[in-house]
Amino acid sequence: MRFLMLEAYYGGSHKAFMDGLCRHLPHTTEIKTLPARHWKWRMRSAALLFIKETERMEAYDGIVATNMMSVADFKALAGPMCPPVLLYFHENQFDYPPSPRSHVDYQPAMTDLTSAMAADVVAFNSASHSHRFFQSADAFFRRFPKPDLLWVLDTIREKSVVLYPGCDFTGLTPAGDKSYALPRCIVWNHRWEHDKNPSDFFFALEEVRKKNVNFKLMLLGARHARVPDSFSRAMETFREHIICSDYPEDKTDYFRFLSRAHICISTAWQENFGIAVAEAMAAGCLPLLPSRLSYPELLPPEFHSSCLYKDTSGLISQLEWFASCPEEEFRKYQDLRSWVLRFDWKERIVPFNKALEDMVHAKKGTLGSGR
Repeated sequence: MRFLMLEAYYGGSHKAFMDGLCRHLPHTTEIKTLPARHWKWRMRSAALLFIKETERMEAYDGIVATNMMSVADFKALAGPMCPPVLLYFHENQFDYPPSPRSHVDYQPAMTDLTSAMAADVVAFNSASHSHRFFQSADAFFRRFPKPDLLWVLDTIREKSVVLYPGCDFTGLTPAGDKSYALPRCIVWNHRWEHDKNPSDFFFALEEVRKKNVNFKLMLLGARHARVPDSFSRAMETFREHIICSDYPEDKTDYFRFLSRAHICISTAWQENFGIAVAEAMAAGCLPLLPSRLSYPELLPPEFHSSCLYKDTSGLISQLEWFASCPEEEFRKYQDLRSWVLRFDWKERIVPFNKALEDMVHAKKGTLGSGR
């Protein structure tokens, strides 16, 4: 089969996902992309830009697009020759927390809804994300004046699936003799943005330090021109602990740093899967994650009580233990690495391939029946 891959925000996790999917699908793929900037403009204009570059719709058996493009616009412009579309939700615009400098804008959320209505298959990157999408959209529609629009969600739900993204763990195999001796290294490998809630992370570090627990610190993760003030303060507050504050462009260098860490922490308010956490676990890090969002899905149930925390006090107490416990106690958690390997692309490509092939066959079956 031949698939057209459309990514209107080709950067970060969006880029990693689309590149990985193209590399592992056992079909021919042709990818069209736009730079990862001006996301609202991308959502509104990407269909126009992509349709201009696509000459023969009948050359493709199917399309994969992410929610940074209006699928409704694209299919309307493509006309009756448009092949079936799988729409992949990395995030949705209903529950994405606005930055302190922005206001709530429901236009992108409506684009998400019309895209989902127009798509043939709607895929979410976690069960938690799917649940929050429908919950938030339901609350949104209930604010509308009559007539009732809740039927839209029933239509979308009927064609929705959960497809975890694949991860590329190549180069992340830690040495069998990796040391977990004190002091242990804590890593932040998330984006330096407000929705990742860095303030709570640095607060927990300060509280643990007050308990005379020593640690090393690596501040990895992508950053933009503007970063939260908490990072600037942390660079001074924890200067004696920081052994790295960088985001290596080369993935090999990034993995090399990550493989030296011992504890990965998230304090995020917004996370729909958690590739950064999965990568850290594959590198042998022990995760400390909030018991919300998609994080419970990244861990086996038997590790929930020790690796998921309910509030900041729970994070502090568990971090104190992980950063100071004997090495033999720390090593009891190393089975997590084998667990997280289920998110490797070699495993995840199987359900992706089935979903795409089923979508194409269903479309051809409908056309063949004359409906």
